[in-house]
Amino acid sequence: MASVRPNKSGIARYDVHPQGGRFTANNISLFALVQWAYDIEDFRISGGPAWIKSSRFDVAAESEGTPSIAQFRVMLQPLLADRFHLKVHKQKKVLPVYELLVAKGGSKLKEGKCVGTPSPANPCGGTSGSSRGTLIGRAASVQVLAQALSGILSRPVLDKTKLGGEYDFDLTYTPDETLRHGPGDPDAPAASIDTPSIFTAVQEQLGLRLKPAKAPVDLLVIDHAELPAEN
Repeated sequence: MASVRPNKSGIARYDVHPQGGRFTANNISLFALVQWAYDIEDFRISGGPAWIKSSRFDVAAESEGTPSIAQFRVMLQPLLADRFHLKVHKQKKVLPVYELLVAKGGSKLKEGKCVGTPSPANPCGGTSGSSRGTLIGRAASVQVLAQALSGILSRPVLDKTKLGGEYDFDLTYTPDETLRHGPGDPDAPAASIDTPSIFTAVQEQLGLRLKPAKAPVDLLVIDHAELPAEN
């Protein structure tokens, strides 16, 4: 059982709650729903009408049992196809990427393991961060780190370090506001002189480096979508 209703609140924030046997998402765009359902970064999604980012919805769905997050994602895909008449296809395209390599002098990552209750300050097995320029990892693989860096840089980051294991790290950097505001935007804040760029921070604080390259990238193309009927 599922419902999709327009949300006219006009606020920017949205939330997603997959818990127990129930999935709810409030004030969410179809674009964000697709991103969540297919577990893909926003810069790897293309196509679709303009309203998929501007129109907002409240979504609720129930399932038998207690699905995992991965199962919730898969379950959401046919719901989007049914209610939004969403049609997508996947394709590969050679695009600019960054390769994550071990820097000269060796990695500075410290081996870690999950301790205590997972939380934003203790993202056991993963990462957490803020748009102000922080990224922390606790018992996280380098692949998880690369995925987090992909989101920060809006470009795929490929793990080429050959480093196995799980690591703790704390990264502090100056956010690249041009990714959000665009070059020359008068609203973009002045660059900080107190913290390094993400590229310098990765090298100095983690003992890794980001090298520009090109590689085949998996993309998700939205072929068709329709505004849902109210229910």
